[in-house]
Amino acid sequence: MPHDTNQDTAENTSRQLVALSGDQTVRQSARTHAEILSALGAPGDLVLDCTGVTEADLSLVQIILAAHRSARADGRHVVLSAPPEGALRNALERGGFLDLGATDPACWTSRGAVP
Repeated sequence: MPHDTNQDTAENTSRQLVALSGDQTVRQSARTHAEILSALGAPGDLVLDCTGVTEADLSLVQIILAAHRSARADGRHVVLSAPPEGALRNALERGGFLDLGATDPACWTSRGAVP
């Protein structure tokens, strides 16, 4: 299954975890959007685990940015469970999101919120 939504109860009950895997391109964007939107409906911050993503394009980046903006409007955060690597990092680089002038790269790591 390409998506797994779990409430993170080990560390903090107010964090939702969405694990994305496989192909995360425009072909799956409606399903990915729905999964993240559902998780945003629950209380707490959202943690996105993108370590299993094997293919990504800018539609995934846009969904992550939109999720961040929605969460921020409610005083919450969206963070990645790990620094972007592989397909997600490639999509961020292709889109110019890792250029220092576009966005601080630290914001894409687990230490910070998406811009």
